[in-house]
Amino acid sequence: MTLSSMTREASAQPDFPGFEAGAPWWGGYLQTIAGALPTVSPRDLDRYPSEQLFAPVLDGTGDTLVAMLHRPERPSIDRCVVLLIHGVSGSEDSSYILRSAAYFLNLGYPVLRANLRGAGPSRPLCKLQYNAGTSDDLVHLVSMVPADLRSNGIAAMGFSLGANVLLKFLGERGSSAPLRAAIAVSSPLDLAAVSRRFMRWDNALFQFAILSQLRTESVKPAAELSKQERNAALAARTIWDFDQTFTAPRNGFSGAEDYYTRSSCASFLEHIAVPTLVIYAANDPIVPSEAYLQYRWDRNPKLVRLLSQSGGHCGFRGADSHARWNDVCAARFLKSIEQT
Repeated sequence: MTLSSMTREASAQPDFPGFEAGAPWWGGYLQTIAGALPTVSPRDLDRYPSEQLFAPVLDGTGDTLVAMLHRPERPSIDRCVVLLIHGVSGSEDSSYILRSAAYFLNLGYPVLRANLRGAGPSRPLCKLQYNAGTSDDLVHLVSMVPADLRSNGIAAMGFSLGANVLLKFLGERGSSAPLRAAIAVSSPLDLAAVSRRFMRWDNALFQFAILSQLRTESVKPAAELSKQERNAALAARTIWDFDQTFTAPRNGFSGAEDYYTRSSCASFLEHIAVPTLVIYAANDPIVPSEAYLQYRWDRNPKLVRLLSQSGGHCGFRGADSHARWNDVCAARFLKSIEQT
C-alpha cells in the first residue's frame, strides 16, 4: 500500500476534512517552519482561569513535574480534559502547544499544558531530563488533573517526541492506560531513522536549532551532571552524537542504537487499547514515511490513521491561520469518542 492510497482512504472519512497548505507555506520545510512560528502567546490564554500544578516523581530522584491547567470560560459538562505533551526541546510554551490550548479552550475543553521532566518550568525542579522513552512520567502528568475534572476522562495529545512517549505509554499499559483517547501528531515511529534523517544536508538548520536548545537545556544548573556528562552534551555535533554520548549512558542504554530500539513506539502500537488518532504528513522533513508505510495498521482497530500528503512536521498550516488542521481533526475525533 502506498502513502497516497492510505491518504485517500483516511481523507474519505466524513469526520475529517482534507488538508491543503495555505499560501505561502508550500512544501514540508516551509510547513515545518510555519509550525514553529509563534501565533499565540501565553498572554492570549490569560482570560481563561488557570493554575500551576506540581507532581513529584516517585522514583527517588526528588524531581517534580510542572504543568499549567486552564479551565474554559464556558465549561461544558461533556468535555474531557485535554493533556498536551510537547516535543524535543519544547515546553508548555511551545508554539504548537499554545495554539492547541487556545483552540480546545475555545471549544469548552479544560487543558493541561504539560512539561516533561527537565523541560520549561520543571527544569529547576528536576535533576534528570526526559527522553523519547520516559513514558512512566506520564502517570504523574495524568495525576495532576484535579478530581472535579476527571468525570469525563482525559485525552492526551502528543507532538513529535511527545507523541512517541505517548504511544509507547499506551502500548505498555494496554487496557489499563488511564486515558479515554489519544492523538499523536508527527510521531517518530523509528527513532534511528529520524536521527539519520537529521544528518541530511537539507536538515542542517533543523538539527542545529534543536541540538542547540538540547545542549542549553541539558546543562542548566539544576541538572546533576558529572564533568564527563556535561562535556559530552556540549561537544555533540549531531543528534546521534548527543544520544550516543549523553542520552544513552545517562539513562542506562548501551548506546544510541539501543536507546532508539527500546524507545521507538512502533513496537508498542499493536498493544494500544485506547482509541488513538495518528496524524502524519508524507512531506515531513524530519520523520521518514517508511515506518508508516511498513506498519500493518489493520492489526489494531483502536488506531485511526490520518495521513496527509502535505503538512510538514507539526505544521499543518492551511488557509485558516487561526485553526491548524491537526487541531480540527483532533477535536472531531474527540467529539466522536464523546458520542460513543
